[in-house]
Amino acid sequence: MSPRLRQAFPAAAVAILALAIFLIRLDIQPFEDYDEATYADVARNVVREVGEPRFAFFRVLVADDESAAVRPWFEKPPLLLWLMAASMGVWGDGEFGARFPSALFGAGCVVLTFLLGRRLGGTGAGLLAAGLLVTNQDFLQHSRDARLDSAVTFFILLAALQFWRWYRGDGRRPLLWAWAAMGCGVLAKSVIGLFPLPLFLAFLLCCDRPALRRFLAPRQHLAGLAAFALVVVPWHVAMTASYGTSFWNVYLGEHVINRATSGILGGQPRTMWYYLRYLWLEHLLLLLVLGLGAGAGLLLRRRMPPAIRRGGLPFVALHATLIIAAFSLARVKLAPYLLPAYPFLALAGSLLWSEVGRALASRSVQARRVLMTSLGVAVAIFAMYSISTQWWLRADAARADHRVLLQEQRDIGRLLAQEPDIPVFLLWYQRAEALQVYGGRPVRFLDRQGEYDIPEPSFLVVPTARVSGVVAASVEQRFIGSQLSLLGFGFSP
Repeated sequence: MSPRLRQAFPAAAVAILALAIFLIRLDIQPFEDYDEATYADVARNVVREVGEPRFAFFRVLVADDESAAVRPWFEKPPLLLWLMAASMGVWGDGEFGARFPSALFGAGCVVLTFLLGRRLGGTGAGLLAAGLLVTNQDFLQHSRDARLDSAVTFFILLAALQFWRWYRGDGRRPLLWAWAAMGCGVLAKSVIGLFPLPLFLAFLLCCDRPALRRFLAPRQHLAGLAAFALVVVPWHVAMTASYGTSFWNVYLGEHVINRATSGILGGQPRTMWYYLRYLWLEHLLLLLVLGLGAGAGLLLRRRMPPAIRRGGLPFVALHATLIIAAFSLARVKLAPYLLPAYPFLALAGSLLWSEVGRALASRSVQARRVLMTSLGVAVAIFAMYSISTQWWLRADAARADHRVLLQEQRDIGRLLAQEPDIPVFLLWYQRAEALQVYGGRPVRFLDRQGEYDIPEPSFLVVPTARVSGVVAASVEQRFIGSQLSLLGFGFSP
């Protein structure tokens, strides 16, 4: 086998395994409110050619006069929504079609993690990093959802890989690809796509001042900035020309600035330590690998090559730390936001353990000390973790109830789709996104207490616990679930 084939074989094996893991049974879980169902609704309207111009996105919502209205949707950039629309055109507008692009990006993240790990620490480090990432249940779950996070994580990783190529002397061309990747990241999830740039600067400032001066030279970036502008500018200019400041007020003001500075999603604000606590409760394996690897690495630090101690490890550790810190400072904190940090955490763990393994393989006299110290740290971590399991089990029960609700929303929506001309109303229930996607039409809220006037016939979606509060002679029960029910109102006997 030629050297090139030997180098390509592990990457191909990682890609095939990742695709199988991310794509199998992709449609088993119903759409989540709010993000998944909203993105699927918007992408479906592109497939059905709702609204013009085609570079913009629209939602069909119920207006104040109870008629359906096509309204522009400015919340997110277009890249993943275009890909979702194309996928839904091929696979249908169900869960598989909507989630297919996100799942592909998730599998791509695993491959890029392997490639970056191989450059930083060898094939073994790359395989270990890819394995840690693909067994990360949080990363797997959110990458298999129809969300934007796996796409922007892919482009952040691609930019990091290209920057490392430039840093190791591959010429200026990798910087062009890094800027193009950041441009695609902006089209995937707005300013989050620019995260790599301050991360590169922080790494060079901390670890290599001469390379920082070289990086800051304008001639290094002329082609890259042109590629970035070519990717980012046209869509933003077209939206500005069509919608003016109303586009920027929602796109940048409400969904970037306000999310960073105020809790626009409602509910109790989460503390700055929310993500650290979340990592502790949900990612014990990853933290265990990092903690034991760091402890062993400190004991064996003199045996680690400078490329690990001064290059690759600080590079990925700074990425993970600064990404977590940036999202911790924002007021709105959601679990999927952590996705860009997971590949770099996996890379940090793999680089630590690959070097620890090399040191132990050399039959170091410190091997016993390392093993005993690692065992002590493991016992301490598991003991501390056991204290928090009761909280985790309560959270798991809540997730189980939520899965039941999602399934009932899908079942009700499919029943609604069988009678597309009947209007749908929601009473004492505020989540309409998934019902609108599955039912194929907009819904209207009934927020009033007591009597209410709705046309006959109509469908009424009500929490099951409050079905008895709907008093009418012509009400029939179409679906009664444990949490949500569908009632028919005014149908002929």
